[in-house]
Amino acid sequence: MKLSNSAYIRNFLLSTLIFVGVVASFNFIVDPYGLFRVVDIEGFNRLKPEFNRNLIHSKTAAVRYVKPESIILGTSRANQGYDPDHPGWDDESPASRFNLGTPAANIYRMHRLVQHSQSVQPLKQIILALDFLSFNAARGNDGGIDNYVNVSSQGQPQPLAQLHGLIPAFISFDAIASSFKTIQDQDLNQTSVTYLPNGFHYKVGRGTQRRVHYLNNCARFVRSVYFPPPQRRYSFYDESSDRSSFRYFQKLVAKSYRDGIDLKIALNPPHAYMMEVIAKSNLWDKFETWKRTLVEINEETAARFETDPYPIWDFSGYNSVTTQFIPEERTPDTDEFFYFESSHFKPLTGDLILDRLLDYHDPQRIIPDDFGVRLTSASIEPHLAQIRVDQAAYRQTHAEEIQDVEEAIRGPLNRVRRAGNHELAEADLREDDSPMED
Repeated sequence: MKLSNSAYIRNFLLSTLIFVGVVASFNFIVDPYGLFRVVDIEGFNRLKPEFNRNLIHSKTAAVRYVKPESIILGTSRANQGYDPDHPGWDDESPASRFNLGTPAANIYRMHRLVQHSQSVQPLKQIILALDFLSFNAARGNDGGIDNYVNVSSQGQPQPLAQLHGLIPAFISFDAIASSFKTIQDQDLNQTSVTYLPNGFHYKVGRGTQRRVHYLNNCARFVRSVYFPPPQRRYSFYDESSDRSSFRYFQKLVAKSYRDGIDLKIALNPPHAYMMEVIAKSNLWDKFETWKRTLVEINEETAARFETDPYPIWDFSGYNSVTTQFIPEERTPDTDEFFYFESSHFKPLTGDLILDRLLDYHDPQRIIPDDFGVRLTSASIEPHLAQIRVDQAAYRQTHAEEIQDVEEAIRGPLNRVRRAGNHELAEADLREDDSPMED
C-alpha cells in the first residue's frame, strides 16, 4: 500500500523523535559531563574522562548534586594538585568535599563559585589556592561563569542557569562520542587523565622528566598568561571593564568572614623557573605588591569583622621544593619529582601543602622546614627580603638552568615589547629574537 506524502512526513518525524530520544536517553544515563548524576555505577560511568569538555559547566552542575560543605578553589594547579580526600580532613571536618579548581581561573571566577556554592549548601570550609596569574585583570578570563551559577553577582537568583548548555549535552555528536569514551575509560590503572567524583583531576603525566618541557611552559606563560593578547600587559585593574582583582578578593574574604566560613589561603608554588620568568618579565615588583596587598586586605577585613585574620601561607619562591633540579636529558619520572612541568605541581606536592594548611602530620611524608611561610603584616617584609636573598643564591648555583630560561623566554618577551608594552623596557634581556615554540 502506497503511503501518502503526509504519512511519509509523519513517519519521518516519528523516526527522528525516536532517534533523538534514544540518543538523549543514552547520554543522560552515561552522563559524560557529570551534569545529571542520576546513574553512578563503578566500572560504567563513575570516572569522567570527558568532564573537562566544559569544566565550568560540569563543576557548577556537580555542586548542585554533591552539595559540598568544603571546597577547593583555584586554577588548574589546584584542580590537579589538591586532593579533596587528603587525610588531613578528619572526622570533624565537613564530609562532603569537592575540588572546584578550574584552569586559568581569575579571582572573579573564584568569587562567583563561592557565591554559587553557598547558594546550594552553606559552606563550612574553603581552601583558596591562589596564583599571581589569577589577578591579571587585563586577562579577563572568567570563562562565562555568570551563565552557569545560581545567583547573579548581586546575589539574586538565576533559575535558568541550570538549563544553560544542556541541549548539546543531550543530543550532540560530541556528547555521543564522550559517552562512549566514558564507558571505555573506566579503569583507573589504564587511563592517564580523568576526573574523580570529588572533582579532582587525576593525571599520570608524561612518564618522563625533561627540562625542555619546563622551558616550553615558561615561554607559553609570557605569550598568553602574563601578557595575553590583545592588551599584552599585566595589571591588577582593567579600565575597560572597571574590574579590580583585589576588589573581588576582598569580596570573597568578606563573605567568608560574614558567613562564618573557615577559609585557609595558600599561595601556590610553581617551579623556580617561573619565579625567574616573573623577574625577567619585569613583574617582580608587582609580584611582591600582590602578596603585600593580600595580607593587608585580609587583616583589614578581619578587623572590620572583629575577628582573627585568616591564615595565609606562602609556598612560592625559592625553597627545597621549588628549586628542584630538572635534568636536561629525558629521565624516567618518579615520586622524587615534585612537578609535572614548571607550572603544575604533582599531588604529592599538594599533599605537603595540605599537610601544612590542615596541620596534619604523616611520619612517611615530612614537610620541608622551608616549605610554607605564614604571612602577616609583621612577617611579610622579612619574608620578601629572604626570597630575594634565596633568589640570588639560586642564580649562583643554577646558572645553566637560568640561562636556559632566559633563552626560552627571550623571543616571546621581545614580541611583547614590539606589541607596545613599555613596562618591559628595563627587562634584563638582549633584544634578539630567538623564540622557542611549544
